[in-house]
Amino acid sequence: MPVSYVNMVANHLTDFYEISDVHNVLNQFKHFKTVIGDINLHFIHMVGSEEKKSTPIILLHGWPSTVWEFHKSIPMLVEQGYTVVAPSLPGHGFTDPPTVAGISPSVMACAYVKLMYKLGYCRFIIHGGDWGTIIGSLITYMYPESV
Repeated sequence: MPVSYVNMVANHLTDFYEISDVHNVLNQFKHFKTVIGDINLHFIHMVGSEEKKSTPIILLHGWPSTVWEFHKSIPMLVEQGYTVVAPSLPGHGFTDPPTVAGISPSVMACAYVKLMYKLGYCRFIIHGGDWGTIIGSLITYMYPESV
């Protein structure tokens, strides 16, 4: 990669990118951490309509992304009455990196279902992109009664 390109990107980030804007957007959401198996899992949990039982949806990001990719979708879904759960993959966002080998998509599928059960959601909608699609597909295969 040419040094001139790296300098251009560095200058853009220094002169035009306001990380405090990202912090402000992310801080609108309720963030939590919980331990599931060997994973110290971060997730966003935004409850939809209090007046009626809201439908839970789990939003699963891919690699090398984070829950940031949902920062516009979460408020819209909550406004429509959905309860949103958006966990971070291990090593992404605020979820700790794996401390053991073997944290596969099927392990994450089990962990995410356990998270949803822990939050009191036995049935839920899934949306995922990239690795989130793989994990979401495994959830529907392994836990069809939950989706």
